[in-house]
Amino acid sequence: MEVAGDSNFPRVISCVQVLNERKQRFEGPEKVVLADLLEFIKVHDPDVILFPYADTWVPLIVKKARRLGLEPTFTGVDGSSP
Repeated sequence: MEVAGDSNFPRVISCVQVLNERKQRFEGPEKVVLADLLEFIKVHDPDVILFPYADTWVPLIVKKARRLGLEPTFTGVDGSSP
């Protein structure tokens, strides 16, 4: 998985690319991108998700999703439930 933008100065998450069996891109308003991404993760239920700067992005994705009324269903990088 790759989140567009600088992980040092994350702002709006408006583009996420996932490489599964094929490349899939989620783009648009932050709430739509996060909702689509969380649904994708829920449906595919991966054991592991790898992506650059996950230690920065995962907590931010969880925080933003919750703020937008979405509930993340994956485990954080530290092994705790978000």
